[in-house]
Amino acid sequence: MHAVKLILYFGFLVQASWALPTESHVFQILFYCRRKASVPVEDLINIHRLWDKPSNNLLCYMKCVSENDGSLKKNGEVNEESLDKFLKAMEFDEVLVKKVKECVRQVPLVKTCEDMRNLTQCYPDLKS
Repeated sequence: MHAVKLILYFGFLVQASWALPTESHVFQILFYCRRKASVPVEDLINIHRLWDKPSNNLLCYMKCVSENDGSLKKNGEVNEESLDKFLKAMEFDEVLVKKVKECVRQVPLVKTCEDMRNLTQCYPDLKS
């Protein structure tokens, strides 16, 4: 269940970050990042299976979306407002929300695609 929500997460963050987002704008960002990072559609469909060891391309995709939707600030810091929206959308219990937030606060600035791996490790096992 969390895997499906994660796939929708990227679209949700884009919508939540723009004042009056249109569906086409959301898809433009997702499509742009998929092309920029050369991520096969199959990888996005199977993201739950790849979560433990995402490819560099998938990490670059996540970084691109995060930069373009405002969930990553220009300096590479996680935007806490976007994080709160994401955690609410994922419907995690309060204990897990606290654990994720503590982990994210300890993550170094995201400057490279590989740096996104640190963020992915803050989230629970998404295979369920």
